[in-house]
Amino acid sequence: MVKKTGQELEPINTQAIVMPAVSAKQALEAWKAYLDLKLNVLDQDKDFTEFTEWDSRKGVYVTTKRPNKAAWRKMSTFFNVDVKVVREWKEDMGDGRWVFYTDYIAVAPNGRMAPGDGACDTHEKHRKDGSVITNSMHNTRGTAHTRGHNRAVSNLVGGGEVSAEEITADAPGHPAGQTVTPMPSAQGAPPATGTTPPANGNGEKPISKAQLGLLRGKFKQYKVEDQDIIEAVNVAVPSLEKIKDPASGEMVPDLTKLTRPQWVALIRYFEPAFE
Repeated sequence: MVKKTGQELEPINTQAIVMPAVSAKQALEAWKAYLDLKLNVLDQDKDFTEFTEWDSRKGVYVTTKRPNKAAWRKMSTFFNVDVKVVREWKEDMGDGRWVFYTDYIAVAPNGRMAPGDGACDTHEKHRKDGSVITNSMHNTRGTAHTRGHNRAVSNLVGGGEVSAEEITADAPGHPAGQTVTPMPSAQGAPPATGTTPPANGNGEKPISKAQLGLLRGKFKQYKVEDQDIIEAVNVAVPSLEKIKDPASGEMVPDLTKLTRPQWVALIRYFEPAFE
């Protein structure tokens, strides 16, 4: 079957289903080439960052290595990938807090493309007591660009592997050597030290306005529906206090009463959606 385009006739692909562009052998060889670069070309000390992370399947903390900015820059060079920034913007969250966003596109020599997005918050880092460590606008913007670039390259050649710059002190990974406090998770909770982390009213302080703003900012950025948020909170932190919603008249979770462990549990619950 053909179709007419101007004065020329072009064949129409009538194949009923999508088929692999390469054989299983070719795909395996390409994946082995990627792994071979990671193991034999990248510097295992300088191009990777070690983290202690909770493995919910094994029920233990494990030490893993994540490729960092230097690794993904080398990968883009080795695979001859052209990486371009599509757009960048920032959002004023109030109280001196800003969130920077970036969209990138990685293009392979054969024309195949993969997108990558990055975001960074000036208030995303916190001390052990929960207080905010305010990052500079310059560093925050730079991290957003690094994350966007890394994701684009990873999506194109690395199977979507998470980069080191995406793991912060508030994410489920922590730099190796630092003290790691077990935190609850709806998808396999780390064991608490001594007792289960207390709920509101038992010694845990509510999260700060900046932390609440970060959570709401993520919901807004990824268009998470209100009902999905309510259901997730009921699963991830069922003990959270509830208030009456003036619009619907229903009892809904009061996010302002989230404690830090509950806040982390909720972020971890939504991790797949935030990727």
